[in-house]
Amino acid sequence: MAWSGGERVGREDLLRRLWSADDRETNELRARHLQAVLSSTPWTLGVTLANVALCVAYLGRRIDSPLFAGWAAFMTVLAGYGLVSWWRRRARPLPAVPPRAVRSATLHAGLLALAWGLLPAIWFPELPAAEQLLLGYLVVCNLAAGAIALAWIPSAAWAYAGLQALASLVALQRSEHALAQPIQALLVLYVVVLCVAATSVARVFSQRHLSEKEAARQGEVVGLLLRDFEETTADVLWEIDPRGRFVQISDRLAALLERPTDKLAQLGLLQALQSVQAEGSNSVDRLRKALEFGEAFRDQVVRVQTAEGMRWWSVTAKPLHDGDGRLRG
Repeated sequence: MAWSGGERVGREDLLRRLWSADDRETNELRARHLQAVLSSTPWTLGVTLANVALCVAYLGRRIDSPLFAGWAAFMTVLAGYGLVSWWRRRARPLPAVPPRAVRSATLHAGLLALAWGLLPAIWFPELPAAEQLLLGYLVVCNLAAGAIALAWIPSAAWAYAGLQALASLVALQRSEHALAQPIQALLVLYVVVLCVAATSVARVFSQRHLSEKEAARQGEVVGLLLRDFEETTADVLWEIDPRGRFVQISDRLAALLERPTDKLAQLGLLQALQSVQAEGSNSVDRLRKALEFGEAFRDQVVRVQTAEGMRWWSVTAKPLHDGDGRLRG
C-alpha cells in the first residue's frame, strides 16, 4: 500500500500509518521523520544535562533527600546514554524503518517525561517561592522544547507533553497554591496547542516528502519518455544553462556534433556549433541573437560541414524559467 503524492495526508491517517503501517512507502517516510528528530538529539540531550546540573546547584540546597540524588544520577545516565547512542549511529543512513521504531521513540519520550515529572510532582510543594518559580520555568521550558523537538513524531510529542503536564498538574494540586486551578487550566490549554501544532508539523513534513517522491517519479517518467523519443525520431533534444553550457548531453547529440560528451560540456552549444559551421556562413551568429533575445523560436537554420558533407540543421528552442520567473536555460 502506498500514498500518492497528490493526496492530502489527514491527521488520523498520518498517525495510524506512522504507528502501524509496514509498507515500503511508509517505512521510508517514517525514516525521514525519525531522522528529523535525531538531527536535534545532541542539542536536546545536552540541554537535559545542563538542566540537571542547574537543579542540583540550586534546588539541591533545599532538597535534602537521597531520592533527589538518585534522580539526578538517573537523569545524567539517561542523557549520557542517549548521547553515546546517537554518536554511534550518527553516520548510519536510515533508508527505511519498521513501525516498532516509532513505538520505541514514543516509549523513550514517555519515560523521559515521567523522569522529569518526578521532580515537580514530589518536591514542588516543599520548595520556597523562589525555587518554585525556578522549577516552574524549568518545567514549562522542558515541556515546550521537548514537544517541538519531537514534533515530527506526533505520538512521541504527545506522550512527552502529556505526561509532563500530568506530573505538573499533580504538583500544583499538592501545593494548594491559591492560583492552582487557573494555572492548571492554562497548562492543559497550551499542552493541547502544542500537541496540535506538533501534529500539523508532522503532516506538512509528510506532504512535502510525498510531493518530492511524486516529483521524482514524474521526472523519471519524463526522462524515459524523452529517451524513447530520442531513440525513435530524427530530432535531437538538448538543454543549456543561461551561459549556454550543456545541462544534458545525449550520445546522439555528441555523435551529431562529432565531439565527446566531456568536450561538449566544456564548449557549450554555440561554441560546438561554431566548430562545425560551414565556411562563409553566419548562421551561428543569428542563432546566438535568437538565444539572447530570451524567447521561444522555431526553425533557425544552421549550415554545417560534417564528415558526411554539407548539412542544414533546423534549431528550435523554448526558454526555461525557475519558480521566480528567472531564466534558467
